[in-house]
Order: sequence, then structure tokens, then C-alpha cells
Amino acid sequence: MNARMDSIPIIVLHGIPRRSYTLLRTPASEKKLVDNKTGINYQLVMHNDFILVGPATDPAKVKATKTTTDALKAIYASPSLCLPRG
Repeated sequence: MNARMDSIPIIVLHGIPRRSYTLLRTPASEKKLVDNKTGINYQLVMHNDFILVGPATDPAKVKATKTTTDALKAIYASPSLCLPRG
């Protein structure tokens, strides 16, 4: 399996007279805006968590992995059933 997990920045602008708000999906994208002075008054408003839930027997050996990508690769490589949300 050739898996790649990237976040694609999504910019949402809501125009309010003399104000606009930009929400980005990746900290790296946010950092670019702050570093080049495009973004001012930077505030963290949300974050994402990845939660994997499975049987205690851990048939995919997910507990032995260190990253979300490795865990998902382990599930894919195993005969385990994966039911993603969303």
C-alpha cells in the first residue's frame, strides 16, 4: 500500500466590514501567514484529535505503532474491519 496523509489547507473568509477571519487546517499554513505579517491577532480556535477504537485483542497490532499513519497502515494490512466515521 502506498499511503500518504496530508492536510490540505482550506481558507474560509467571512467578510465583515473592516474585518475578515481566516481559518486554516494546518499549523504550517498558519505559521506562513503570521511570519509574513499577513495574519495579525493570531489565535488558536480549534484542533483535531485522531482516536482509534478497537477490540482489546488488537488484531491489527495498532498499539505497537507510533503514528496515526502507521496505525492506519497496520489496520489496512490486517484482515481487520475498519469503519471510519465521516
